[in-house]
Amino acid sequence: MSRESSGPVPELSRLVGAYAAAVDARDLEALRRLFLPDATLTVRRGGGEPEVHRGHGGLAGVIEALAPFEQTLHEVSSLVFEVGTDSHFVTGLAMYFATAYSGWTMSFVAGANHTLMPAY
Repeated sequence: MSRESSGPVPELSRLVGAYAAAVDARDLEALRRLFLPDATLTVRRGGGEPEVHRGHGGLAGVIEALAPFEQTLHEVSSLVFEVGTDSHFVTGLAMYFATAYSGWTMSFVAGANHTLMPAY
């Protein structure tokens, strides 16, 4: 069942935007506030092996991965969420366009599939 403006969808859209803002600000505490203490975040870059970050402690690795870059800007678009029939699980797709600067500029586009279990 797809929901455009009701249920958890607006809040999930804000969550994805808050994630991008926390990562770009290198704000580990803001990033931790977005995840349950036992959450798992899997990051996939191209065809490489996925990086798995477990729990609040593991989220530091997300920030550390950006250390080579002076600045990053993650833009998020094309959010699509499917709410499960029991509303405990939400699956979503987001397109990320990231620009990183470290004396030179690198841009890439990535798609991400998310399975979320809202904490409400």
